[in-house]
Amino acid sequence: MTNYINDDELPLDNPPNEPAEDLNAEQKRLKAIQGSPAERELYTKNIAIYSKSYKSAVEYIDNLLARSARGPEPGGLWLLGEGGVGKSFILKYIRDHYPPSESTTARRCPVISLTFSSRPTEKEVIGLLLMQLGQDPSMLRFQTLDELKHILVSAIRSADTLAILMDEAHHVWLNVNAARVADRIGGQVGDFLKRLYDSTGVAFIFCGMPGMERILMVDSQAKTRWNGIFRVTPFTYDLEFISVLASLDESLPMIEKSNLHEPDLSAKIFKVCEGNFRVLKNFLAQAVFFAAQAGSKSIALHLSMTCTMICGQSHNPFEGDVNA
Repeated sequence: MTNYINDDELPLDNPPNEPAEDLNAEQKRLKAIQGSPAERELYTKNIAIYSKSYKSAVEYIDNLLARSARGPEPGGLWLLGEGGVGKSFILKYIRDHYPPSESTTARRCPVISLTFSSRPTEKEVIGLLLMQLGQDPSMLRFQTLDELKHILVSAIRSADTLAILMDEAHHVWLNVNAARVADRIGGQVGDFLKRLYDSTGVAFIFCGMPGMERILMVDSQAKTRWNGIFRVTPFTYDLEFISVLASLDESLPMIEKSNLHEPDLSAKIFKVCEGNFRVLKNFLAQAVFFAAQAGSKSIALHLSMTCTMICGQSHNPFEGDVNA
């Protein structure tokens, strides 16, 4: 059965100023078992699933940033999906594998990462990007918009930036003024991003809701600059989902496995999460917490209570089980 766990993504916190231990996945899991119930719960939430969509997306992203390192106009990516389907773990891969670094003379920032909770203005986007690049925010207040744009392009080049990542990017591209012409769906901010791409030549990665795909249908300028698309979707109840459960079972910080991949149990777990990656991880993490708190060796005896705590009054598929 395929192993869907990405060993490099398993979390391991170390005390400040101490070197990280060179542990493999099983050693990290055994170390996590010694933690508190809350620590074991958090460990479970941070286990990365190396599913087919995850693997395809990170391979594309690595190639995209390699193109950006080789020369200008590398293109870009639209990472699209509903909430909880696994986009966050792909973004975590980008942030973990392309971290910023500082020296006494410069700040290197391979990826600038922004998250939006509402629609930003052009100046707000510029300010956020500059602060990511280590610019003093107090100095930015005294610059004109044109001056800020010039400073931003220079700062991106100086920081050896390869890509600009924008999470919740539907706030940037959608819900613009209805009077805006159809072929400029991103409005003023969208036009600014196109010019910034042309000026800097770095890759752009937009992560957000599936509705952003309509941008590429009506805005040829956006499509021809950034034509890569990855649609992250919920799991279906198939061999991949069952294999993911088997891999997760091997990786949980518990002494014994719970045989999550077996037909009856895997079908019930799928009913709980309905293929949603976030719900699945939260469900298993909560079960680990209850099991660890009770001193149990596995999570098998705690799935029914966990379902009640996660789903409330929704139907509990584990109700009535002998081991529930």
